[in-house]
Amino acid sequence: MQRSHIFSDSDIRRDVDALCLGEKIRKLRKRRGMTLQEVSDICGLSKSLLSQIENETSAPPIPTLMRIARSLGVT
Repeated sequence: MQRSHIFSDSDIRRDVDALCLGEKIRKLRKRRGMTLQEVSDICGLSKSLLSQIENETSAPPIPTLMRIARSLGVT
């Protein structure tokens, strides 16, 4: 009997990419020459929450990610 895979390769790649999201946000912020405080001031999220997201200890909902993206000039 052949086993069926529950997750496809694309599901796994997407999950791995999501795990690196905080790192990607940090790199983009630094590339833009911005501090956590500057991003916080622009997007209206606390510096603490942004730090948690960058350190991948908090998984933000999509609307929060959109606020961060806009503050970093990403559309």
